[in-house]
Amino acid sequence: MASSYSKTSEYELSTIIAGGVAALLVPILLSVVLTGTKKGKKRGVPVKVGGEEGYAMRHARGPDLVDVPWPGATTMAALFEQACKKYSSNRLLGTREFIDKEIVTSSDGRKFEKLHLGEYRWQSYGEVFERVCNFASGLVGDITLILGLGIRSSGQVWVRSGSDRSFQIRVWRIQDPYVLYNKTR
Repeated sequence: MASSYSKTSEYELSTIIAGGVAALLVPILLSVVLTGTKKGKKRGVPVKVGGEEGYAMRHARGPDLVDVPWPGATTMAALFEQACKKYSSNRLLGTREFIDKEIVTSSDGRKFEKLHLGEYRWQSYGEVFERVCNFASGLVGDITLILGLGIRSSGQVWVRSGSDRSFQIRVWRIQDPYVLYNKTR
């Protein structure tokens, strides 16, 4: 009886091993067979740029080169204006009122400032665009003052402030490409 028991164990063990090998090999063989018969997708448009041939990757629904996000938006100012007109009632700029500041000491002795702020007050794209236009009109009105300061007409005017709402409006109108970093302490 012992010998029939060991034969049964051997058959069970070999069945388990064969099943494990099949479970590993069947997916691998199927993927190799299916990959070999699959036609390659067209993933790019052939182009010749700078004397060299290559492929340009583009979205399937837009085979032509897109050089502006919206027709007519060739500058950042035009893009901002179109976005403000298209989404005039959507929220754009949110600010929170400062309520209180608390100094918190962590377990390792470091001190942190914890700010308590109020609820967000939102301005829509339309409201911000109106303020941006008003600011730009003020700049144009004061151009004689700016030129009187000795700034050449081809020079740059820098408006610098903290990262508050007014500063953002100025930057959007001037289209300042720089990010300012202020270390407060």
